[in-house]
Amino acid sequence: MITYPKFVDQNSIECYPQNEAYRYYLTIRFVPASDVVSSFATYNKEKRAKTAMIIMQNPSKANENCSDRTVNKVLNYLYEFGYGKVIIMNIIPFYGTKIETISKVDLQNKKILHKNCEEICKNSKKAHSIFAAWGWTNQLAASYYRERIAETKKAIKDQKIYCYSTNKSNNEPRHPRRWDKWKNEEEFQPLLY
Repeated sequence: MITYPKFVDQNSIECYPQNEAYRYYLTIRFVPASDVVSSFATYNKEKRAKTAMIIMQNPSKANENCSDRTVNKVLNYLYEFGYGKVIIMNIIPFYGTKIETISKVDLQNKKILHKNCEEICKNSKKAHSIFAAWGWTNQLAASYYRERIAETKKAIKDQKIYCYSTNKSNNEPRHPRRWDKWKNEEEFQPLLY
């Protein structure tokens, strides 16, 4: 089991809904930097009041009790950038450590997929900054994945979105498992769509 970093306020983690099949969002707050013995982020009270939202591919394992490597990587970045709260969303809400392990029946559940887009739209209005990081997969039909991306972009259409970088082959935002070197927040580029 992977634990959350020490700078995460474990008591305020919110996973909605709390089940093992799918997750619309995971909200994580950070403890004040003065409470953390760490070489991380300089405490900036003004920025720590801000919320970041990141939209990735699909949830792997992270919930209110345990984290995963991708979530921890994202949290390290956003803590270093000075945010106080992170909302983690996904273009596909179904849990699966590998996307090909998600059931084809789940992937066609229009009710859950629609509700996921509603939650992305609603939560995007709470965020000061939005980061796209859904990457690309060859494990699903390209038309299906493009549809999920299009629905997500439609839900956040009036927002300014940033990404680490885009994939050269398809211009989609790079997934955090492909973030290979440290970048400062100012180095993240606007996602053009």
